[in-house]
Amino acid sequence: MEQITRQIEWNVTLWMQVFLYVGAFAGVLIAGWRLSKRYRVWKLGRSPNVQVSIPRSLANVLAWILNRGKMPRDGFASLMHFLILWGFIILFIGTTLVFLEQQTPLHFFYGTFYLVASAVIDLGGVAFLLGLSMAVYRRYLQKKERLKASAWVGALLALMIAIGVTGFLLEGFRISVTMPGFEKVSFVGYGLALMLRAGGLATAELTRLHRADWLLHAALSIAFFGLATVYFFRHIIVSVLSVALRPIRARGALRPYELSPQASPSGSVFDMTWKDLLDADACTACGRCTSVCPATTTGKALDPRAVVLKLSDLVGRHASRRNGATPSAFDTITERELWDCTTCGACVYECPVDIEVFDKIIDLRRQLVDIGKISTAARGCLEGLERRQNPWDYPPAQRATWSETLNLPAIAAGKKPEWVYWIGCAGAFEPSAQSISRAMVDILRQAKVDFVVLGSEERCTGDPARRMGDEGLFQRFRNKNLETFRRHGVHKIVTHCPHCFNTFKNEYRNGGEPEFEVIHHSQLLSHLISEGKIRLTRSAADKQVTFHDPCYLGRHNGEFAAPRKVVDSLPGMKRVEMTRSREKSFCCGGGGGQMWLESSGQQRVENVRLTEARQTGASLVATACPFCKVMLETASVTAGRQDQVKIKDISELVSETMER
Repeated sequence: MEQITRQIEWNVTLWMQVFLYVGAFAGVLIAGWRLSKRYRVWKLGRSPNVQVSIPRSLANVLAWILNRGKMPRDGFASLMHFLILWGFIILFIGTTLVFLEQQTPLHFFYGTFYLVASAVIDLGGVAFLLGLSMAVYRRYLQKKERLKASAWVGALLALMIAIGVTGFLLEGFRISVTMPGFEKVSFVGYGLALMLRAGGLATAELTRLHRADWLLHAALSIAFFGLATVYFFRHIIVSVLSVALRPIRARGALRPYELSPQASPSGSVFDMTWKDLLDADACTACGRCTSVCPATTTGKALDPRAVVLKLSDLVGRHASRRNGATPSAFDTITERELWDCTTCGACVYECPVDIEVFDKIIDLRRQLVDIGKISTAARGCLEGLERRQNPWDYPPAQRATWSETLNLPAIAAGKKPEWVYWIGCAGAFEPSAQSISRAMVDILRQAKVDFVVLGSEERCTGDPARRMGDEGLFQRFRNKNLETFRRHGVHKIVTHCPHCFNTFKNEYRNGGEPEFEVIHHSQLLSHLISEGKIRLTRSAADKQVTFHDPCYLGRHNGEFAAPRKVVDSLPGMKRVEMTRSREKSFCCGGGGGQMWLESSGQQRVENVRLTEARQTGASLVATACPFCKVMLETASVTAGRQDQVKIKDISELVSETMER
């Protein structure tokens, strides 16, 4: 009976085997040497001062490999990466099995195992080549705009395709000479063998072609190992490390900024964290961050992919230098790029390897602030915060002017109300946002919620200072506010501002449990409606409404349901979604300090968003953020559309339709 197996290294001479193993070993050494040079540069970065959990790291990598992280959001790309990844893994396992069978006392490559393994390996090869073909189509025929043209990428795709094709040809040449019937399970190789036999080639000729193809396949594989840490391939290795070492931190929180005593505010890449430098090398240059960035979309200088790749280039330059000169991020990254960021988080949400782009941008802003390289507008905002505790630079005595006729309950010593209603700077000083504050007071009173306001004791949370790069000022605001909360025994806060909400929730803790509970007004309103504490019975004038997701409520804190539940409770009103909504929502343009900075570029971000809202056909745009309301109202006035499209906060809509 014919034994179901095959001769390992059939038709391969000793010198050919030596060529393969020596070449592969040299390729691995070259790859390791190149990677070690990058590693030495990564180590020069400062500590990110975040927790890393080994079980969590393993779970991150496993989840990333199994479902390709964020790839499913792009169906074609998801399938393409799935086929390439799992095809490669199967082929690698198959090669390892052959090596173990030949070079160790283990003997298992026969019988049923051989048949199953042969079929699976052929399936893996087909998946690998199909995925690579999809990559070629996507990059060179479909010509996805966000994919950068690169000779390196083309060459490396060609190399991988050549490895796959020569591997199948090897199988075909071998089977065409031996032709055992059980090899039908190797369906690709067997099919090629039948075609070769039909071509009338003699056995000696097929044997010579097999050897030539074996040498070519070996040389290509050695080249693959040698290039494993060069550009396009490097991210395959480094991205796994980046995902594994993803810090345990609240999604909406910026990391603390702690320069080492030896650091100088010169933009040195080594004043960044080692995780930043690692992330820069993990970038796949896929352009997903660029395609969703509001700054890039509106023609501004910022391109998040370019920022990360520039950092990677600086790491590479230092790795190849011998004089040890320290590269500066400001040699290649302009101030305008850094100040264009709205910190909306769309780039991080889209990045398949979770590169925290805007954290890097904020760190570089911090260095600019340290050396005083900031615009007049930014300086004015920070000075207003320092001098008068609000970014608009209004006198603190005017903080309660909006509520003079409301007779609000102020916090007092010894009184322990259930809720503190945090007004925020916009709600206190910005006329368009003051109507939100008044609407919330109306609702809280109607629902008989036990609440107080801090009045003159309220000050900025420090969010604008932190996002604009003044970490010291933020920490002072944080400490003063926490002192106020402790003094009055504050345990529950509700605020209508997502920026205040995010700062309290994610940035006022020291790694442990928060000292108080904070909720956004959309969450409280949703609860009050569902509990029947307020009833919405009066129909609104508008019949169609679209909801704009604030970045700091949605993407940064994952709250999409509560505001929609409130909107859906409005009598006689139908909600329609914009093309970009929920996690994919487009920024209003006011975050990251942009409310107070000069706008650049071909368009304003808020104008683009208002256009998207108008395309739904809705006559009303509802939002849940004072910044969003101000920015969209400005866009409406600028476009002369204020009579066609109204902008209102959800609290205003609830107040208008609430039963008295």
